Amino acid sequence: MHHSNMTSPTRSPPTTPSRNPTMTDKLVKVMQKKKSAPQTWLDSYDKFLVRNAASIGSIESTLRTVSYVLPGRFNDVEIATETLYAVLNVLGLYHDTIIARAVAASPNAAAVYRPSPHNRYTDWFIKNRKGYKYASRAVTFVKFGELVAEMVAKKNGGEMARWKCIIGIEGIKAGLRIYMLGSTLYQPLCTTPYPDREVTGELLETICRDEGELDIEKGLMDPQWKMPRTGRTIPEIAPTNVEGYLLTKVLRSEDVDRPYNLLSRLDNWGVVAELLSILRPLIYACLLFRQHVNKTVPASTKSKFPFLNSPWAPWIIGLVIEALSRKMMGSWLLRQRQSGKTPTALDQMEVKGRTNLLGWWLFRGEFYQAYTRPLLYSIVARLEKIPGLGLFGALISDYLYLFDRYYFTASTL
Repeated sequence: MHHSNMTSPTRSPPTTPSRNPTMTDKLVKVMQKKKSAPQTWLDSYDKFLVRNAASIGSIESTLRTVSYVLPGRFNDVEIATETLYAVLNVLGLYHDTIIARAVAASPNAAAVYRPSPHNRYTDWFIKNRKGYKYASRAVTFVKFGELVAEMVAKKNGGEMARWKCIIGIEGIKAGLRIYMLGSTLYQPLCTTPYPDREVTGELLETICRDEGELDIEKGLMDPQWKMPRTGRTIPEIAPTNVEGYLLTKVLRSEDVDRPYNLLSRLDNWGVVAELLSILRPLIYACLLFRQHVNKTVPASTKSKFPFLNSPWAPWIIGLVIEALSRKMMGSWLLRQRQSGKTPTALDQMEVKGRTNLLGWWLFRGEFYQAYTRPLLYSIVARLEKIPGLGLFGALISDYLYLFDRYYFTASTL
């Protein structure tokens, strides 16, 4: 007699139905495969953000709110606030990296998201030019922390240490940008050297959905009409949305052009204009530093040119250099058209954006001290007398405090 026949059959535990992995889970696995290092808390944070894509914006806004409330408990309010703000900028840049990685791993991205020319251009150089990648990151991190560095230098070393810190930072940024100019083979530098965040949390959730879920949602939102002879279905379009629908189906020239051709190559005068734009902040900072030094030296040691001793000299020279650079860039675009080459959309966008930055000269140097500052303080005084608008006056006053004391508050490059 076999014992196996005498024993009662064992009862196996009930099995739970297996859950089909969603597209988000698949994306997480793909992102994990690309990392050979063991799992860390940072990997867990990445997975949390991908699975809760819509919460990225709320997390950042919550932390920014804390940056306005928490520093009031410290003695050095402006240093604590700007330090926290710089950390949040770095965190936001890291979130952009996570979002870009998730979009690249999703097969649905091409059907839902079309990157801008700026993002295609900068993303290509970051992925294919290591020098550009590290230089752009370095100049971005320096930009995030430059105001904090100025505050710390002023607190610990006084005005002389502050100006040396300013010139050092401007020199580092100019050197990095010149290197980036060479790495792009003399194409204009983008004001923002890294891709912007164009994919919101809600759009990322849409990208991360399964194709079946997208088809179901598309069928519910866009009713289809079945053609009687062929049996094919086409979506019904509202009459007011025909133009917008067609634009989403049409490929523009910048959508099919190679990413590194989205900005045109500069000619010799265009390179000179770009170098003037890069060196302008350093020249302006050196002129301001010289003006600061002249306040403490005898008149006999000052420049023999009376204009250079004027308090308006740094502001006028800096504005002339920047305006000349913008004019030369506009002439470069004109030469492009005259030679039969159509400037790209990114060319025109970059030149227009730089022209708009000229408005920041209203908040710099002697012009700010003589005109803009008195005007804004008079507006603050009037707002404080109006019930309910005193909060706006206090907010403007807080920003004026920074403009009055720190150089990098009005820095644009």
